[in-house]
Amino acid sequence: MKNLILILVTFFTLQNTHAQLKPVPYSDGNQKLNGFGIAAQKSLKSKPGVLILPAWKGIDSHSKDVAQQLSELNYTVFIADIYGEGNYPKNPQEASEQSGYYKTNFNEYQNRIQLALNELIKSGAHADNIVIIGYCFGGTGALEAARGNLKTQGVVSFHGGLGKDAKRPNNAISPKVLILHGADDPYVSQESITQFQNEMREGKADWQMIYYANAVHAFTEISAGNDNSKGAAYNEKAWEKMELLLDKHLPEKKKKRRFIFLLFPLVLTGLGILFFFRQQNPEQPAISDKQITVTTDKTKKETGVNVKTEPPARQTQIESESPVDFNLKSSSTLDKVSSHNDNQDVLKKSNQRTAEG
Repeated sequence: MKNLILILVTFFTLQNTHAQLKPVPYSDGNQKLNGFGIAAQKSLKSKPGVLILPAWKGIDSHSKDVAQQLSELNYTVFIADIYGEGNYPKNPQEASEQSGYYKTNFNEYQNRIQLALNELIKSGAHADNIVIIGYCFGGTGALEAARGNLKTQGVVSFHGGLGKDAKRPNNAISPKVLILHGADDPYVSQESITQFQNEMREGKADWQMIYYANAVHAFTEISAGNDNSKGAAYNEKAWEKMELLLDKHLPEKKKKRRFIFLLFPLVLTGLGILFFFRQQNPEQPAISDKQITVTTDKTKKETGVNVKTEPPARQTQIESESPVDFNLKSSSTLDKVSSHNDNQDVLKKSNQRTAEG
């Protein structure tokens, strides 16, 4: 009984164990960078990976939450540190200055993104199965990764800035581009939208731009609330679109579990209850129609009775890498065996009385 309880506890502990987000130090020359990485909850052969580019304040709770969710969907994830140690903004003004620097010096931005990609690959993601996503300032970075043709299957920009210096040419763009945009975002002008769309067309990019009605800036952040008048509100539909892109362009990634993993806890629990009652009532003579008896080779050896049911009253087949064979016996068959044994006892007593007479 103790061993069974230990098995149950161990199984449920493993089922509820999640990969943990861990700090990952790396560098750009003499500049120390502090990213975060998390392994896929289940390792897949294709080793899909997602690089997260955080918003203008740098790595925050939102980017960490997203990393955890993606890990549970079986992606290896890395959060890039764009600013570097000693340069993290303490307020919106500093965040504006820091992010503005990298928007202007886009080559440095692309370089920091590439360094983070390298760390993602080191942590286990396959170089050919990576998607880059970014939020706000990070969404601008995702577009810069596409403009720089960094090696990635695609980029996703959540309410990111779209514009670039007009002096920069519209070059060919290889990665697929998905723009998730709040239709009422006050920080993105119609002019920048038009310029961006022309850039995508001239670059012959494979791109999509989805507008969300009544959505404004930072609409993916729950903490932003739902007050559109503030210019930042939450809209969960964009997450679903990102999942569709990831499922399509990162092969073999799937979060479905085998049926055995859903059924196994119930089977173990049922066996635990069965063994408990058998321990409490070892001499219980009768078996009702609602009870289930599991007959093992050991039981057959001790009793000398080989119980067979034709056809079985109930039979469940479970397919897994380690098949579990449950031989379920119906109460009607057991009643027949019990009746047969009783008849043998009566016949034996009758023969004894005849001999004594």
